[in-house]
Amino acid sequence: MKLVLLMVATLVAFAAAQGVDHSSRTTCALTGKVPTEPRSLSFCHQFNDESCCLPGFDAENEELFTNMRDVGLSCRIRGSIRQTPLAKLYCLNCDPHQPKYVRVDSTGTEHMLICKDWASAAFGVSASLKNLTVFDECGLLISSSCLDGNGTEIPDRDRYTCGDDIVIPSNIWDPSLSEVLNLENFFNFPNLGTPNFDDFHYRVVSNVQCTDPQAQTDDPDCIRTQQQNQDYYGMQIDYPEMCFGSAASVSAMFISILLFAFAAVVFF
Repeated sequence: MKLVLLMVATLVAFAAAQGVDHSSRTTCALTGKVPTEPRSLSFCHQFNDESCCLPGFDAENEELFTNMRDVGLSCRIRGSIRQTPLAKLYCLNCDPHQPKYVRVDSTGTEHMLICKDWASAAFGVSASLKNLTVFDECGLLISSSCLDGNGTEIPDRDRYTCGDDIVIPSNIWDPSLSEVLNLENFFNFPNLGTPNFDDFHYRVVSNVQCTDPQAQTDDPDCIRTQQQNQDYYGMQIDYPEMCFGSAASVSAMFISILLFAFAAVVFF
């Protein structure tokens, strides 16, 4: 993985790290540093007070999101694109809580935790998007993978370097699978998820506290507390798990949006 993710490295090696204080393992995947107040962000402006990304990453998020939705004049998003669920997903890499969304299982797989209630409300069975059929009229323009002469994918290539394809997300919805598995298939579709996070596996989990027995399992459908995190990894950890879309992260986004709107009224 080309990103500097010190937190993940220590989690993978947790068995060898017992007794060592890793309480500072709150570094962001994109920067390898703790969240801080950035220079002004535009696309992901809800994180201007504290962020895990730099303006360059913010600009890349906007560029790739615009490319994905560049499917014809009649398909342009009306209103603020920043309020759409996909735009919020594209700003996950700027979210200051991002380090807390990461879970590493015993195989070393790096999971990015997504709240089931948020994912279902945004994309699922009960959502206004109705099993992703909202994209049926326009589709999404998804980057094609780069392949060598043998048809093997070439890793670490920027999106849209090797072309693109129109994808209709509802076509990947399998009625024989659960809503959670269908949502995970959508989030993990190649080149669709959060920019620079292709090496993560998106995991949809219930935003409820784990019981102690659940917390000791490898990849529970719940959120570990700080103590449960510490017990599972066998090292000093000073924060609980979180999932993207939780009340705390949504509240932070909402407050930042209100502040942005207030500033616009005052200064413009």
